Amino acid sequence: MTTVVLAGELRGWAVADLAEHCAVLRQEPHAQIVLDMGGVHACDAAGLEVLIALHAGDGGADLVIRGARWSQFFDVLRQTPLEDLGGVCHQVRQLVWSARRVRRIGVDRTERDDGSTPSVTAG
Repeated sequence: MTTVVLAGELRGWAVADLAEHCAVLRQEPHAQIVLDMGGVHACDAAGLEVLIALHAGDGGADLVIRGARWSQFFDVLRQTPLEDLGGVCHQVRQLVWSARRVRRIGVDRTERDDGSTPSVTAG
């Protein structure tokens, strides 16, 4: 199991880096990835789109997200047109609820099999 620790803002180049990093990790046989969003304080629409795609299983690996909170997505929610707000709220709710389920179930290992802990630091 590999944990990717995210910190800062998930926008711009950090979103592309995250997608690329997860694509590489998913090439490993039986890849299991945990995205730890506990250190993220802001996420833009592109970041939300990538997180939703990763959460939906695009790419084929087991992936769980933990540490997602509503406050991380306030910028996206503020900038979303009213007619689209329901759909965006639903996407954020999916991430936040999945993070809560992970916390209840527990993800015990927070490192790679070789003992290292990879991280991606967002701007």
